Amino acid sequence: MSRDQKSEIRGRRPEDRFHRLAPDPRRMRLVSLLAGLLVIASLAGCKSGSKRDVGSIGDVFGPAGRSALGLKRDQDKKLDPTKVTRGEAEYDKAKALFDQGQFAEAEKAFKKVAKKYKDYPVEEDSLFYLGETRCFQEKYPAAEDAYADLLKKYSSTRYVDESTKRLFAIAKTWLNDPKPASEVELVRYEENPNARSIESEAAAAKSFPLKPNLLDRQRPVFDAEGRAIAALRLVWLHDPTGPLADDALMMSATHYIRKQNYQEADRIFAIIREEYPQSQFASHAYILGSHAKLASYQGAAYDGRTLEDARKLTQSTVRLFPEAPQRGKLVAQLNEIKLEAAARDWEKAQFYMRKGKPKSAAIYAQLILESYPDTPYYEQARELLIKIGPQDPSLLLPGITPEQITGNATGSGSTDEPPGQVNQAVGEEPAEPKRKR
Repeated sequence: MSRDQKSEIRGRRPEDRFHRLAPDPRRMRLVSLLAGLLVIASLAGCKSGSKRDVGSIGDVFGPAGRSALGLKRDQDKKLDPTKVTRGEAEYDKAKALFDQGQFAEAEKAFKKVAKKYKDYPVEEDSLFYLGETRCFQEKYPAAEDAYADLLKKYSSTRYVDESTKRLFAIAKTWLNDPKPASEVELVRYEENPNARSIESEAAAAKSFPLKPNLLDRQRPVFDAEGRAIAALRLVWLHDPTGPLADDALMMSATHYIRKQNYQEADRIFAIIREEYPQSQFASHAYILGSHAKLASYQGAAYDGRTLEDARKLTQSTVRLFPEAPQRGKLVAQLNEIKLEAAARDWEKAQFYMRKGKPKSAAIYAQLILESYPDTPYYEQARELLIKIGPQDPSLLLPGITPEQITGNATGSGSTDEPPGQVNQAVGEEPAEPKRKR
């Protein structure tokens, strides 16, 4: 824009400038006409270029509808054998091969039908029997793929029971038929209450997931254990009310706890406790879940919510299962949690001492004297308070007197700010405790 044009716009009144920028009505009518023509052309192109009439949804069904349609097809076929739906003839030929035990030929036929007749009722049947043919040939990785495709596309398939049973058996094979937790972990809880770890040494052996399997076609080429856990997830996710849902969850959680992946074990044990409270594994989920929760705690330098959750879960377990043979281990675990909590307060006291804030350190030392008198940190906290000196009796928590710390210890006053004014903007500083009233 030239200088004269700019000066001309500035020299006009505001309403004149607005009028200059207003759209031309004739141009707007032309744009609307072109847009309408484009919409009509696109609709006509979609209808003429598609093989199926997308304007009708009469042949589109949800999971329940597909299942009902499959049952109706079977019933109609019994009443009128001459009635054939789309893809039915090819499916019947593949099914005849399967019934004759020609699984290799049947596999090719079912695969062809499933690919050719997508979104038709025969696809559901073909996917299931594709998995069956592969299963009978002991091609378990390919069978797992077929069952997974079936459950993902037809979540309410009428073959859900048979498919989940196959997937559970395949996963169990790939995990080398693991012993249940009742024979390994819970026995160790009962026999050795003071055991720090309850993992099975044989099962805890680390495996390298990228190590290829080139000889055994019953197992995946890579990461058999990961594929097994994925298969178990299909079982409890797609058939949550089925007979194998809680078994699949328990097997997955036990695998994770033996691999020392405590976060995942804790998550799955929580699902069992919340969604399957009447399961035979409910008590196992509490007992082993409390162990996994505590083992997920990473130490005094990290977030303490996990430790608090472990304390609450362990206390609930003791209350809910007072006669459990593993009660001794649970009590020992509560003592361990108390020791870890005392360690957290002691770590904070030391942190504030390093920062040159003895009053803040004294708050945590006094918390240790009040809450954890039967831990090794009691004497250390007492010695720290003697070193600091009872500078301000108002800082003492209820139940803690200067005489408890020292009868004659004195110390110079501190010039650091009170705990309530500790700079919380520093990311590494822990939060101050609230005083008890």
